Amino acid sequence: MTERDRNAWNSFDFEDDEAMFEAFPQGPLRATTSVSLAYHHAVEFLGEPGSGPLPGQPCSEELVEVWNSTQDAIAPAGPLQIGGYAWEEAVYTDPIAVAAFRAVKAAEAGRWDGPVSDDVSDWVLLADWQAGMDVEGWESATVHWVLQREDLAGWRFDRAFTSVFWNP
Repeated sequence: MTERDRNAWNSFDFEDDEAMFEAFPQGPLRATTSVSLAYHHAVEFLGEPGSGPLPGQPCSEELVEVWNSTQDAIAPAGPLQIGGYAWEEAVYTDPIAVAAFRAVKAAEAGRWDGPVSDDVSDWVLLADWQAGMDVEGWESATVHWVLQREDLAGWRFDRAFTSVFWNP
């Protein structure tokens, strides 16, 4: 058995991103139940610039607007979310789609073991960490851990893929 590349998500080899991961706080994890609704209303055209409306969701932009205006009163956000819908402060596209795209690229580059699906519906969010709530200097940074549904069903959490979004 060999250890996988812990930084396969870091396709640009940003040392700052790796330093942020090292600063992830260690300690007890306490779970609470909460509401989780989508924060995104568009999908990126992966492999090319631009984005388009969320397929099959004609009112998604309005729903996101309502959720953003009421979420703090209903279910205040914390720094770490397990499951549900991913969230990023400054992005209106689905970060799970971005993570899945990066996982495919990492596999193609030999930095991640396959099989890796390029179909976003094959992926789920394991966790979403608002790093700036815990690590000074990383405000507006979000880390997402995603996993293919097949791997989740097989309890293969070692196949989780990580992506980072930072809006400095």
